Amino acid sequence: MRNFQKTVQEIAPPIKSINYNIKVYDNFLPNEWFDKIKKYYTGPEVGWNYTKCIETKGHYNCSQPLCDEIDNWQLTNLSYINDEPVGESYKIIRPVLGFITKKITPVKTVIKIKSNLNARTDKIVKHGFHMDFGYESCTTALLYINTNNGYTEFVDGTKVESIENRLVTFPTMTLHTGTTCTDQQNRIVVNFNYF
Repeated sequence: MRNFQKTVQEIAPPIKSINYNIKVYDNFLPNEWFDKIKKYYTGPEVGWNYTKCIETKGHYNCSQPLCDEIDNWQLTNLSYINDEPVGESYKIIRPVLGFITKKITPVKTVIKIKSNLNARTDKIVKHGFHMDFGYESCTTALLYINTNNGYTEFVDGTKVESIENRLVTFPTMTLHTGTTCTDQQNRIVVNFNYF
């Protein structure tokens, strides 16, 4: 545990605050931790499941249009939900919560941890603006697993590029959308929702 705490203390502060709600942290994890996580999520052991990117009903959708139904799909891996870890991926991704606690804000309760893999497309597809949950004091953090020309876009037009080992945090009720990419085989992001 001492080595973990020492490693956490060596992380640099946030590199930029895009606005008062959205904060970006580059090189968020030490290389030894990030490399293990990236190897797992880009390897054959992840149990990816086919799902829609955005559910059209019951998912806190805004009035912004969704992508075409033919593009409304992704592969996901659920690590934590309903107060319980789910599968092996939680063991791999759990240390990120410690880094968030030590360097940004204490993580008191985790709501959900889910990874998304979006396959390459010929042109970038935005899936649709949404909020993950309707909890006012909840935070969303996105950890980008690979560098590509996809991005996270917020309803005010702010874009955060997908750069590996970048973490972006924002209030969970902030409307945002993920995209596909065109320059890599896929775009992989781990999504954390917590109080």
